[in-house]
Amino acid sequence: MIASLFHYPLPVFHCTARAGNNAEIRMQERNGNHINGIKNIGFLRRAAVMLCKLALVAGLFHAAQVRAEPVVIELRGDSTGLGIDGGLLAKNASDIRVVSQPPQAFIHLAGVVIRNVSVSGESTATMLNGHFSGHPWEQAAQGDCADIVIFNYGINDSLTLDEKTYADNLETLIRISRDNNLEVFLQTPNPSRLTKVADYAQIMRDIARKHGISLIDVQQYLSARIPSGQLRNFMPDGIHPNQEGYALIGKFMQGRLRDLLLRRNLIALARGDAHAVLRDGVWHGRFSYGRRPALGQAANSCQKRRT
Repeated sequence: MIASLFHYPLPVFHCTARAGNNAEIRMQERNGNHINGIKNIGFLRRAAVMLCKLALVAGLFHAAQVRAEPVVIELRGDSTGLGIDGGLLAKNASDIRVVSQPPQAFIHLAGVVIRNVSVSGESTATMLNGHFSGHPWEQAAQGDCADIVIFNYGINDSLTLDEKTYADNLETLIRISRDNNLEVFLQTPNPSRLTKVADYAQIMRDIARKHGISLIDVQQYLSARIPSGQLRNFMPDGIHPNQEGYALIGKFMQGRLRDLLLRRNLIALARGDAHAVLRDGVWHGRFSYGRRPALGQAANSCQKRRT
């Protein structure tokens, strides 16, 4: 609309933080050329500077609301959560090794601690009864120091449990976790040659919706990202991803967690890193996410348990 009034293509504005909380505006035409000496858009320059300042102030205010200690996230899943290499398994079913870069290696969020405590063979049933850990979740959750627990179960459940038991177990895991001040995220299992896994992923989606739980839908993402005929290129044994598959999962988790944590004020815009762009009449944010933990704050202090 503004462009049509002045018969001039709407430029792109770049806003950058400067010392003293000032904002600097730079305008470019769509072909990348800098705009200089255009008198009839002077008010656009002034308006953009004001918007930049507002964006920077909003970012600093948001950062001020974020708590100081690190956010601890636990990944609790099965062998696909742990990062067992499907490429090696496809060649030798006894060659059970973790890839060099499992999913958490691709999650880089300042002020966030990721702990992968996944166990090969784990399911909702073994998680609840403590088969592998020796501690039923009812007991283990009481001493768990995480802020957020991500449950990624479904593959082994599809082999050992009926759908109702799986759903009941998920809801029990959620209830116990919430009773112990643990926020729960759910992560759907990756696509698999096991035909029932997709049905169990849908059960997880339904439960997430029912309980208002944030979902990291790996099943949906990979199904859309990888053509069905190419699934074996990323999951050579039909179940476990290879390094390329885990890279896709980890990068997807990085983006999803970034957005979820930002909404909860658990991470914020880093001071001085805010940038914004006015394009096609819409203000687009290009932000650096993250914050630094307070010095001397132990990630596993569990102070929240004592307050």
